[in-house]
Amino acid sequence: MNQLMEAALDEWQQKENRLFSALVMSREQFLDKFEEARASFLQGTNDWKGFIFQTGETVYAVVKNMDWVNLFSWILPAANPELADRLYTIGRTVAAIFYTEMLWKSLNARAVDLMNIDACWKLANRI
Repeated sequence: MNQLMEAALDEWQQKENRLFSALVMSREQFLDKFEEARASFLQGTNDWKGFIFQTGETVYAVVKNMDWVNLFSWILPAANPELADRLYTIGRTVAAIFYTEMLWKSLNARAVDLMNIDACWKLANRI
């Protein structure tokens, strides 16, 4: 299992590097701006839309589906307690990227269910 996990982590790191290079921001900057956008969205203000317009198209399809979010946000950390901190950091990033994509889709009048991704965001943040 460790070989498969390391392969998944290596593949993810390559995707993450390409994404943040394209966005011209660091992981930390992205997560900070995402959290502000999420808070705005949940509060019902429109401040979140600027971040989503800026990032939505770029993050599209970086995280393939909700299974990736589950894998990185809680399955791998639970299965590997010795690497949990590193894995939770990756899980937060994966969840935030997918959540951003879902918010972007919601701008384009596509029906999306944000409850599952919000639940995974809370898991990845140990809320």
